[in-house]
Amino acid sequence: MKKLIKKIRFALFGNKENAKQKTYVSNHCYPNCGSENVQINVSIQTNGFVETGFAGCSDCKSTWDDKYVLIGFDNLKVPQQNVDVPEWDEEDAFIAELNAWRWDGIDINDLMTRLEGINHCTPDRLKEWELTVPTGYRNNVTYIEWENPVNSIEAIERSFEIIAVDELGKALVKETRCNTYTDDEGEVFNVISWNYAKETFERFMALSEFAEQHF
Repeated sequence: MKKLIKKIRFALFGNKENAKQKTYVSNHCYPNCGSENVQINVSIQTNGFVETGFAGCSDCKSTWDDKYVLIGFDNLKVPQQNVDVPEWDEEDAFIAELNAWRWDGIDINDLMTRLEGINHCTPDRLKEWELTVPTGYRNNVTYIEWENPVNSIEAIERSFEIIAVDELGKALVKETRCNTYTDDEGEVFNVISWNYAKETFERFMALSEFAEQHF
């Protein structure tokens, strides 16, 4: 409920007018005839922080405006709100731990310990380590291994990608085999030497170029 304090409306014109204002504020009697039979309209109009209420004298029928100034509030009551707190289950905690983990680039085996979770939950992170792969060996190489002679939309595609290379000379690679007709797909991750990864990449590149020319 707002606390309102009575405030004088009239300008102060000399001691006589000032006395009327003080008498009215302290005793709430009509400033003209002195009657205490004052009627106040409780409907208040607000202009900023000053509020005006209509008042009048029941004896002489004169009217005037009361002014009020907002000085604060009390008895504040806030309804209780139901806040939905998301449940934090084991999967959420596992994903949070994966997202917080960063590979230092030293040993591929450290990456392999979390690879299954990363590939399943946050597969986009597999691109996070491509800068460890030398330029020219970062893209996914695909070639057509077989085409169905009686079904032109069925073929077997194989792909090879180097995911990361560590400081010890080892590489994490991914090989994929996909049937374009049935959408059956299988992928395998392996850790091999960087030299063997480079040779395999170059072999897939040659097979891709050959397939483009003959299929």
